[in-house]
Amino acid sequence: MLFEPDEIKVTRKDGKIIWIRSQIFIFKLENEYVTQVIGQDISVKKETEINLKDSEEKYRDLFNNSPFGIFIFDENENLIDSNEQSKYYFSGFSTKGNYGQKFTDIILNYENSEELLEIIIERLKRVKLNESVDPIDLKLITKDGEKIWVHSQISKLKLKDKTILQLIVQDFTSRKQAEIALKETEIKLQTAVESLPFDFFILNNNREYTMQNATCKKNWGNIIGKHPIDIAPNKEILTKWEDNNNKAFSGEIIKEEFSIKVGKDEKIIFNIISPIIKNEIIKGILGVNIDITDQKIIEKKLRESEEKYRLITENVNDFITIINQDFKIEYINNQIHRDLLGYEYDDLVGKNAISMLHPDDVERAINITKEGWKKGSAVGELRVRDKKGKYIWVEIKGNIFLNGNGEKKGILIGRDITSRKKNQKRLEESENKYREAYRKANLYEDLFAHDVNNILQNIKSSVELSKIYINQPDKLNKIFEFFGIIQEQIIRGSNLVSNVIKLFKIEDEMSVPIEEIDLIIHLNQAIEFVRQTHQIKNLSIKTEIYEDNTIIRANSFLIDIFENILFNAVMYNDKNLIKIKIRIKKFEKDNRFFKIEFMDNGFGIYDNRKKIIFEENLEGKRKGGMGLGLSLVKKIIESYNGKIWVEDRIEGDSTKGSNFVLLIPELKNF
Repeated sequence: MLFEPDEIKVTRKDGKIIWIRSQIFIFKLENEYVTQVIGQDISVKKETEINLKDSEEKYRDLFNNSPFGIFIFDENENLIDSNEQSKYYFSGFSTKGNYGQKFTDIILNYENSEELLEIIIERLKRVKLNESVDPIDLKLITKDGEKIWVHSQISKLKLKDKTILQLIVQDFTSRKQAEIALKETEIKLQTAVESLPFDFFILNNNREYTMQNATCKKNWGNIIGKHPIDIAPNKEILTKWEDNNNKAFSGEIIKEEFSIKVGKDEKIIFNIISPIIKNEIIKGILGVNIDITDQKIIEKKLRESEEKYRLITENVNDFITIINQDFKIEYINNQIHRDLLGYEYDDLVGKNAISMLHPDDVERAINITKEGWKKGSAVGELRVRDKKGKYIWVEIKGNIFLNGNGEKKGILIGRDITSRKKNQKRLEESENKYREAYRKANLYEDLFAHDVNNILQNIKSSVELSKIYINQPDKLNKIFEFFGIIQEQIIRGSNLVSNVIKLFKIEDEMSVPIEEIDLIIHLNQAIEFVRQTHQIKNLSIKTEIYEDNTIIRANSFLIDIFENILFNAVMYNDKNLIKIKIRIKKFEKDNRFFKIEFMDNGFGIYDNRKKIIFEENLEGKRKGGMGLGLSLVKKIIESYNGKIWVEDRIEGDSTKGSNFVLLIPELKNF
């Protein structure tokens, strides 16, 4: 009889505990049953198995407690094991519920999975072929829907004679975010460096330029990969550069000024060279070149000025004042200040210079001074108060200089220009009067020419009509009417000439006197005149007057305004019955006005011409001089502080006639 083998632990004679494999055989020998026990020392094998089991248990502990997600797949890419942490990395994943799921199905939980799937499959093929595959960084969607960055590694392993695929996933979101933030900071820093208005460059330990900003490239060309010897303009400069670079590579910070030719210009450069130190090791040097040419020129001039100013101040008749950047007075040349302003030295030194200015000049003075501090010089004309409170005009020229302590000061040289300013004011007033007189003279000249043309046209029309009726005795009354019109026009022309002569004799103002006028009287006169001069036309002129008191302040040109608008309404109308409606009522807009509307059924005016018909440059563009006449109408209306414009009689349809609108202030607004 054969019993199953057994493994037992026994103690040897020497006291050592060993493992043996025993097997019992019972068989018959010479009619007796014999029991045979065979023992085999398996201590080494047993210890190996125990160690292996311990190792597996430790591995399982490490596996389950690892901070990384660990996934085990078979050769067919089916999930066979995963640790507890793996649940965190995939939406809808559980440690056992997904066993048997394909590797690529799990990968589909990646953000942009469709783009990455092809890469993942290619990496799996390489792993199966025992090729080395580098880790990759991916973005995952976690079980909680959070997007994280992970560092993933796929490897092929042997476990108990089986080939497995192991995927280790490590969350490094914080580090990745820090890297992104660092990159953004680097971009901002790079942008800042590029925008610097002076040269910025870096040399590595091989004395090779590795970085330059836009200003440096503009001044020196592309120096990347070059050495100082490649760009130095001469040997002297090269020696200076190399000496400074050597000092910087030794840990010194170099600051100095030197002259150098940049392009075609000689520049004074303030040069700073500083070592780049990382982990106490100098990795390179950075440098800047700041152009201080203008500043040095100013400083030189101011130093020269400072050496001479004391002598100058004692021999000039101008105000000389020194102020600091807080506008405090530190020095005055006493004699001229006493003579012209009445101040003594102690009255002004230590006081704020702005406090001496006219209140209306303070803001302008501050702006001029600020500009002077920036540019090095400034000029202005300001009113300065003397000790009695009277203001005089002073032309001030200022320059900036550095005193012995390197402090910025302003030296102000002022000259009394009160008489000049008074003369300038009188000249400006005279010029303004001349311009106004010239403008008005042109206005009256144009008006005269326009009215004379109208008069001659009326006379011509009357003569032509008289010729038609001269041989018709029954029309004799008509001929007398035409003669009356001719006589009336001759009188009107005579009056016009008389008025023009009077206009040019008016002193200075050259204007027609403004007086109280009843606009209704002038309107009726204009209507009657238009009817008389267009008797062959079928006219219908109606008025709608909504006010009792229609007194305004105007002049005799008011009738010219009304006649001009009425003439145009008749002239630019081909209807059998020419209709004109005139409406007068009060209108309030800022002030109170009389609103006078002339509505006709004529041709109308297109929208693109509604403004330009009032401009003088329309002279001669329309038959009959409408552009010229309306420009004069506009000028006269504006001289009353009024307004004029044209609208469609029927809104939106410019072919149904026009509506000329006048606003003239009522009497009490003057």
